Parts: sequence; C-alpha cells; structure tokens
Amino acid sequence: MPAALTLLFQHHRWANLALIDALAALPRDVLALTSPGTYGTIHQTLAHMVEGEERYLATLKGAETIVARQLADELAALPVLREAARRQADELVALSGHVDEEATVRGAYNGRPFNMPALIPLLQAYHHGSEHRTNITTTLAAHGHQAPALDVWTYLAAGMP
Repeated sequence: MPAALTLLFQHHRWANLALIDALAALPRDVLALTSPGTYGTIHQTLAHMVEGEERYLATLKGAETIVARQLADELAALPVLREAARRQADELVALSGHVDEEATVRGAYNGRPFNMPALIPLLQAYHHGSEHRTNITTTLAAHGHQAPALDVWTYLAAGMP
C-alpha cells in the first residue's frame, strides 16, 4: 500500500505544479475569475489549497493544535504558492511511504479534540488537492481558457516526473 500512496502523492505534486505553471502563463486577471459552485476566485482557491495542505502536514507531523486561518486579504503571489506547494508535496511524498496503517494522530482542531488514523489526513490532502484543482480547471474552462489536463493518464504520458 505505501507504494501506491507514494505514487498518488507524486501525481499530486506534478498536478499542483503543472496547474500553477499553467496559471502563471495566463494573463494575471485570470486569477480573479470564479464560477458558481466552486470555492472562490482561482487565486483564493489556490491559496486555500496550499493553506489546507499545511494543516494536513502539521497534523501528520504531530502538531497538537491546528487552527484554520482565514485567507489573508493580500493573497500570496504564484511563485510563493508554487514553492509552498512543491515543499508540501515533497513532504507528503516522503510521508506517504512511511505512514503505518495502524498509526494515529491526535490533537485539537479549532479547539475540538481529534484522534484518528494517520491515513485520514494523508488521504484528505490528496482529495482536497484534487477537488480544488478541479474547481480551478472548471473555472478556467467556463471562461474560455484552456485548462491543463491533470489526470493520472496525462501524468503517465508526461513520463511520471
């Protein structure tokens, strides 16, 4: 099972970075686009995705207190978000090969205690990224922009970098 998880997180890293690179190649005003049923603007969604991943990593690394923060009014620039996404994905790739199926994590999230299998925040990190990458590509397509293909088949065709 860890080999499959590691492959998922290698895809996750590639998909996040490919998306950010595609966004960087578009006009800057694209970041302000939104579509009904998605999280928010493209920029807000990307920042939220990176912020969430930081919380999942903190949980996996044993942080006792996790606090959800509101997105800042001034969102981080794409290069800053890209570097955070790369670092986080590198950590998730490394952790994915070492999380014991019996391991648990405990702490408090926004003041509420939790005790759960360590695989839950790990899998949620992948799911959360996939969900919000889809929000962003949906918004791009809805506004007539070419959305990058980020599926596992495209990852395979790219040589699984």
